[in-house]
Amino acid sequence: HNPRAKASYEAAQNHPHNNMPATNVCSLLLKRRILPSSFLQSSPKCIFSTTTATARTTNITSNDDLNSGTISAVYIFHRHGDRTPNRPLCADHQIDAEAKFWRTKLPPSELVSSVSKRFPTQILSPPHEKEKTESQFCDTKKEPFGFLTFRGALQMQSTGRRLRKRYNRQNDIDFLQSWDVSVFSTKYLRTTLSAQFFLDGFLPPTPSLSEESPILPVSVRDRHNDNLNAFDKNPELMSTLVSHVISDPYFQRHDRTAAPLAARLANFLPGLMLTKQSSFGGPSGINWIHAADHFVCRDSHDVPLSIMEGGLLNGGTPMEEMEEAMRSMASQTVAHLAWRFRQWYRHPPLLGAIAAPPLRDVAKEMMQQRTNVRRYGEAKPLFRVYSCHDVTILALLYALKANIVKEGSRFWPPYASTLVLELVTGIQGDNNDDFKVRVFLNGKGVKEELMTVDDFSNLVNALVLVDEAMTGATDDASRDTLGVTV
Repeated sequence: HNPRAKASYEAAQNHPHNNMPATNVCSLLLKRRILPSSFLQSSPKCIFSTTTATARTTNITSNDDLNSGTISAVYIFHRHGDRTPNRPLCADHQIDAEAKFWRTKLPPSELVSSVSKRFPTQILSPPHEKEKTESQFCDTKKEPFGFLTFRGALQMQSTGRRLRKRYNRQNDIDFLQSWDVSVFSTKYLRTTLSAQFFLDGFLPPTPSLSEESPILPVSVRDRHNDNLNAFDKNPELMSTLVSHVISDPYFQRHDRTAAPLAARLANFLPGLMLTKQSSFGGPSGINWIHAADHFVCRDSHDVPLSIMEGGLLNGGTPMEEMEEAMRSMASQTVAHLAWRFRQWYRHPPLLGAIAAPPLRDVAKEMMQQRTNVRRYGEAKPLFRVYSCHDVTILALLYALKANIVKEGSRFWPPYASTLVLELVTGIQGDNNDDFKVRVFLNGKGVKEELMTVDDFSNLVNALVLVDEAMTGATDDASRDTLGVTV
């Protein structure tokens, strides 16, 4: 009976291109008090155990190694939510219509304004650069391509609610006072907004947390100082390291076998030929991330693979035949993309350049946290959130030797994937003084055994030393903290 609720709900549900489940749409409208609380009773399934690890005195009670002990630090690396394609791959005459279509998938501006007000962006740049960097996110001028969608916003909000069930079952004010909380994002609008919607689910509006007042900032570092995206931080170095992998004879032979598939893709998606310079090379000759984008983004929104808003991809081919052809290429495209990155991340210098900087920050804090607990008996638990990209999450999984990227794997992190590292003590059967590191991907353990904090530090040391050998950088303070003898 609420006209505003009816209009908002119908606009989201009845758009000709929108097949978003009603429960997802309603959950956001309900939260914004546009729908009455009785409208939606169901809640999203929690990917984590519903037991919680709140500050200092609350233990997780399960006997399972993945759910027991007391948490001293939490590090959450998440991929951004569902987004629009990174760039249009259609013919030139179809681009305007394609852009118009994807604009219908963006979140309502009032929702963006609301979460941005609660969790404002904090640009971390030198004072003399701040003015020019605040208005220059890496993807600002690409709108609507590469932007977070309404579906992606809901994904991130749902992810925040799920993790809230593990870490924040107490009063929100108590959580913010009891934990040392920091949130970081790469310098993209989609990752920054993803972090804001994640926090909106993790710390929703309550009587104790206003919907209007700032709660917690999302810190955004300049891309040249960002440890979460090596491709933006050191593009020349990354290009050199990738070229070393691509020049390998094995890579050349295998990538060449994908050239016929690349040619077929380019026949249907002419924009792929314009991305060759950014493909990081190889005999196949196209940018496989952009190619996979076409399938992933359109499939996410139940849009035919063979149709752009300006018409068929190839006007000379019947629609059914074209759709079947595109479907047959989808899994092959994603599989070859995953294979290419597997070769990249099995190359120690390249993996070190991507994974060492963020993991070094984590290891330094973990070691210091252990020292503080042993010295003072307790320490304020740490809660860190890093909003980043699929290539970052994938690199971290390879660096951590996760089961999911073992030999032969073609895994690729889906939208809103969360990689969580926990520093814990008091696990069943251990001494209370034993510090272990747990690793989860989307709520499931991805290591055969828990790592000791020293084992984790040694793993990171190896990455750091490889990275420093390539970049020429040295950091005596980090070596001391990590216990490296050089």
